[in-house]
Amino acid sequence: ICFWEDCSRESKPFKAKYKLVNHIRVHTGEKPFPCPFPGCGKVFARSENLKIHKRTHTGEKPFQCEFEGCDRRFANSSDRKKHMHVHTSDKPYLCKMCDKSYTHPSSLRKHMKVHESTPSASDSSPAASSGYESSTPPGLVSPTTETQSNTTLSPASAVHNTTSHSGLSSNFSEWYV
Repeated sequence: ICFWEDCSRESKPFKAKYKLVNHIRVHTGEKPFPCPFPGCGKVFARSENLKIHKRTHTGEKPFQCEFEGCDRRFANSSDRKKHMHVHTSDKPYLCKMCDKSYTHPSSLRKHMKVHESTPSASDSSPAASSGYESSTPPGLVSPTTETQSNTTLSPASAVHNTTSHSGLSSNFSEWYV
């Protein structure tokens, strides 16, 4: 159980000690896994995230598309999952500013540029004004790994110590890769 003050897990126990150790790093900002490639400088809170990141340097792509006849390969399973929509009529990435939808989030991001000069004044919340929407459940949209905990903390609630042991400023987006 995490006893960190204001932890959003609300005293839910961890099934394994290593998961608690990994979780505590959300609060402390510790990132003990540096990328060994010269000049990179990235550091990670979880060894699994470092393993996935290293593939950006090595070019390794162990995840092959499971659609018959498609030879595409990916460095991580979440990119493969996003790719699978191109083989179906499923277009889960919906534009909130018009009726268009897309098979991949990058296509929606590219499309959103046509709306940049006409921001929506109907809703002032950051999420609504972004124009992004997905009919896919959030767990399928965000990049995750099967070994990650199902816990999601907002970076703002997790900040107690914003520097890692190496003195580098924390980049919370790396925590949820």
